Parts: sequence; C-alpha cells; structure tokens
Amino acid sequence: EMAAQAAAAAPVPVTITGSITSSSPITRITSPTHPITTTATSDRAHTFALSCTAPTGDVVFAAAPEAPFLPRCWVQPLGPDAAVASALLFLDSPEMQGLLPVEEDSRRRELVFVVDRSGSMAGRKIQRAVAALQLFLRSLPLGCCFNIVSFGSTHSSLFPQSTPYTEESLSAASSFLETMAADMGGTELLRCLQHVLAPADPAINHQVIVLTDGEVCDPEGCFHLARSSAWKVHTIGVGRCVSQALVLGLAQAGSGYFEFIGDTEDMEPVVVKQLQRALAPPPLALSRVEWVGAEVELASPINPGHRGRAPRQGPASHCAGRQPIPRVGQVLASALLRSPTLELVRFHIKNAAGATAVLEARPVTAPVPIVPSVGRELLLDRQESHTQQCVDLAVRLQLVTRQTALVAVDDR
Repeated sequence: EMAAQAAAAAPVPVTITGSITSSSPITRITSPTHPITTTATSDRAHTFALSCTAPTGDVVFAAAPEAPFLPRCWVQPLGPDAAVASALLFLDSPEMQGLLPVEEDSRRRELVFVVDRSGSMAGRKIQRAVAALQLFLRSLPLGCCFNIVSFGSTHSSLFPQSTPYTEESLSAASSFLETMAADMGGTELLRCLQHVLAPADPAINHQVIVLTDGEVCDPEGCFHLARSSAWKVHTIGVGRCVSQALVLGLAQAGSGYFEFIGDTEDMEPVVVKQLQRALAPPPLALSRVEWVGAEVELASPINPGHRGRAPRQGPASHCAGRQPIPRVGQVLASALLRSPTLELVRFHIKNAAGATAVLEARPVTAPVPIVPSVGRELLLDRQESHTQQCVDLAVRLQLVTRQTALVAVDDR
C-alpha cells in the first residue's frame, strides 16, 4: 500500500513542443515560467521544447518580433466570395509618439490600491504584495489622493475616502502595511470593486491598481463591472501560480495594464512601470477603420476607441491553450468581408485635443487560421444586443458560443 501511494505521488514527466511563426523576423523566444530550448528554422519561424514535471500553473511562452509595433493586417480567404481579416495597431508604441502630440492631463489624480487578503494569499504572496505597496506609496507624486482597500470575505478601507498624499498619510499607510496579513477569509472581489468603482468625477483621473493571486469569486461579474466603469483598472498578479485569466481579463475590461510579480522577481521595475502607466496622460484613440478594396459585411469594433483593449509592454504573451492576449493601447480590428480582395487598412487616430492622423497597413495571408479569433471579436461587440446575428455568425464560422453550445446530461 505504501509503495502504491509513493508511485501515485511520483512526479509525472511532461514534454511540450511547439512552433511560432511571425510575419516579421523573430529575435528570441523565452519562457518566464519554465526553462526551454529553441531552434530557428528560419528568421520568421522558431520551434521550442521544454521538459518538466506535470505543471501546476500556466506554461507561458514569449516571442519577441524584430519590428513589433508596426501596423499589421492578415487575411484568410473563405472562398471566392468571403474572407476574414484582422488588423493590429499599437497606439502607445514608440513609433506613434511623434505622429501626434499627447495632450497633458490637468485633472486631479486619485489612485486606489486594492489588495487581496484572502487565505490563498498567505505566506510569500502577501509579503510580496505588501512590499510592492510600500514601493508604490514611496513613489506617488505630490498633489494626488490615494487609499488602500483590502478584500477577502468582506472589504475595508484604510481611510474613509481617498486622502491627499502627505507625510502624515504616508506614515499612516506604511504603518498599516507593516501589520497586514492574509486574514480576511474568502475572495469577494466583486463587492469590493462595487464599493471602489463609484460614479467617476470628470474632474478627477481615477485609477485602480489591484494586487491579487487571481483566485476570486465571480470573475465575469468583475469584468462586467470594470467594463462599465469610467475608472481605469490595472492589475498585478502575485505569485507563480496566479490566475492569468483574472489578472488579464480584469485589466482588459478596465482598459488598464497588467503585470506579474513572481516569487523571486525584482518587483521595483514592475511597480515603476505600472505607476507610470497610471499617471500617464490620455493616450491616442482610434476614431475610424477603413477596409479599402473589399466590401465589409461585419466589422469590429463597432465604436472605435470606446472599448479598451488590454495590457502589457514587451513581447506578446502566449499561454498554453489560449489565444495571444492584446495590450492596452493596442487596437485589434476585425472584419468579415464579402470578397478576399482587400487592398489595405487605414487607421484614423486622434488625440485628446481632436488632432487626427492616418496610418496604413497592407494585408498578408494569415500564416495560421484566424477565423476563431476574428469571430470572437465580431461576437464580442454584438453579444448583448444582436442575439440572432450572433447565432447566425457563430453557425456560419463554426464557433462555440453560449447561444450555440448545448450540454445534455443523462441522469440515469
């Protein structure tokens, strides 16, 4: 019996292999979670491999293309009279900085730090979260207001409302953090966000930074709330086995940025980067997308510039079993076309003062199927108000959605 238990507990070896193909040369492929080996089959295609015991968390690969921020467009024909297209534009890339001036934000700043103190944060995670918060506090600019809100089964605030950043408030907050522990039970983030994301004052630049391991109740409810709020929500995932779905999804819904802090990673660059993003002036926005040379049947986003796209500077992240995650400042435009004759895509952008500019991208044939990702983008803009259209589109593109997928259970 002891031998059987020992055999059951023995680590299971796993080997993972794969390949990444890019429309521009790839400079490197790395993994922040596991040691890997890579081989370049060409300047635009690399293979990778890793051997480990059965992973308990996400396996993440990061590919760095040589020219990551140029506008791009991919097309996949669906026959002689249809095609899908996907175009990408990085509004906060270095190439965009000289195109239009970014207007300064004269509004008063408010930063609210929401920290997970549930039982799952016990030990190293809460220690890392506290250390990050101490760095945040000592990096805040004069003239801003701040608060620290803790959540678990319930939630509580350090101050009754956000308070001006002074020596006295800094001292009070620092002393509070010295005794912080993961002692608040469950993970009711939604109720906490309902309290924090109060109706926004147009005269204030409201920013929220959530520090969590991602193991929370009702993540979809959190996404919906952040999506409907005028507050900008940023996230920091704490620990190695963090829920990327929550950390990425909440930042995307809240038009914010995400980062991760591992168990041994230097957290100062992460803190500085997230604070710079929270304090940055209003970014450039997309006002219109033109699909030149092809008749458009459906396009997304319906309202350019309204729906925020998600987060993180640096190489695009690929998680096992997931699609690439977009960044904030990144516009992902998708279209269902009535012909595969697309000539180019024009992005019309503007700054906060209303000045405009145009960028173009010529299409190339997609190196991998893009129907699933394009279909999801088209459905995302229509799922709440165009149910029948969503059903028809999902059936046509063979997509699994909440309207077209049924599960039957035999209770015998």
